[in-house]
Amino acid sequence: MYQQRHLGWKIDWEKLLHCINEDYRVVSARYYTALKEPPSEDQKSFHRMLATTGFSLKTKQLKKVKDPDTGDIIYKGNLDIELVIDALSTIEQYDIFILFSGDSDFVPLITALHQQRKIVKAFSTKGFSSIDLVSELGMDFRDISDYKSRFELIDKLSSETSKKKVKADQKYPSQEDNQLASTQVLPDIGDKFKGSVLSIKDYGVFLSNEFNAKVLLHIKNMNVGYISKPLEEVFEVGDEFYVTINNIDTTQTVKEISVSLTDDQFQKDLQKRIKE
Repeated sequence: MYQQRHLGWKIDWEKLLHCINEDYRVVSARYYTALKEPPSEDQKSFHRMLATTGFSLKTKQLKKVKDPDTGDIIYKGNLDIELVIDALSTIEQYDIFILFSGDSDFVPLITALHQQRKIVKAFSTKGFSSIDLVSELGMDFRDISDYKSRFELIDKLSSETSKKKVKADQKYPSQEDNQLASTQVLPDIGDKFKGSVLSIKDYGVFLSNEFNAKVLLHIKNMNVGYISKPLEEVFEVGDEFYVTINNIDTTQTVKEISVSLTDDQFQKDLQKRIKE
């Protein structure tokens, strides 16, 4: 949050994950944050976006601490320990660890991972990064400001509004347009839509969608017979195809949708990839 204020632009986390996936096979993406109780609607919306993009969200409540001198209430929330435990307990699952932080508290973790022959890279901004962390990583420290063209969040609604303003028949977006833009309608079971692969797991792939939901195409619903290869060798991030909705679970904080692959052409392509 503070780094983005310093940069003067916001990070598009979906775009960021796509960029990482272009260079590596991501086995896990985790976002750590402390929350006030209850979370605001903006926070809930942001967390839904993270979940549907492919991030695993790790949260804890902010603690209220009273300053004994001033009497002011200070909020404190730190998930460093949770991050370190996750990094060490899953160490057999990855070869490269990418950290989005410049905090010197993570230097012992970086040292431990290096001792286990893991490659560690960190993204941060030099104005907000510990000298100890930067020197520990050397050439594996990346300044986020150098990645603006790849990571920046572009306000899609503002972009669409700008396009509408130049139309002769509609100079300004109507109130109805704004309401439609902010409304998220869940589909019905049996509906068909086109999605693209966001992340690949052993058991299936998660797809982009316009419903602000977590959409899973499970391996059992791919309808291409037995898949003898790991899904990472069959699918690619960015693959696009049509799916049909089997079930919608609205009991979760982030709505979950299960789908079946019903794209004949992509099924043929998938079968070719399996045989190669």
